Amino acid sequence: MITQEELKTHLWYDQDVGLFIRKKSHRGNHAGRFVTTTDRDGYVVVKILGKTYMAHRLAWLYTHGIFPEKQIDHKNKIPSDNRMSNLRECSYEQNHSNRRCQKTSKTGVKGVQITKFGKFRARIRINGEKIDLGSYSTLEQAGEVYMEKLRETYGEFASS
Repeated sequence: MITQEELKTHLWYDQDVGLFIRKKSHRGNHAGRFVTTTDRDGYVVVKILGKTYMAHRLAWLYTHGIFPEKQIDHKNKIPSDNRMSNLRECSYEQNHSNRRCQKTSKTGVKGVQITKFGKFRARIRINGEKIDLGSYSTLEQAGEVYMEKLRETYGEFASS
């Protein structure tokens, strides 16, 4: 695991912009260039000393001197936005409460499925347990009930 000192030897991090710049050239990665490699989910990844790290975790190490104990959440849900003001430490549950609606959703509303009877069921997962919040005649009602429970449970991390 890389230390803050080693990290600062190889990279410079601009916390207002959220970008890393290489200080040293190494195997085709030239000094002075921004680190812009992303994974398939859009997260910036950095390879240093033979290991690959998520840039948001390195930003935390660079700024705070330690790797985060928990997960790092991108407040604005943009995985490549590694400005320190956009990053916050959180639990797995808090991080997932801030996720976007899945692309495979048939309703397009987070936490709401359509039943075979044409109603809209709201469900939420809290601490790994699925909780049924009821069935509603409209998508809007089900979405509101879901968001209310999400905000009640996860506070500032809740988002639609």
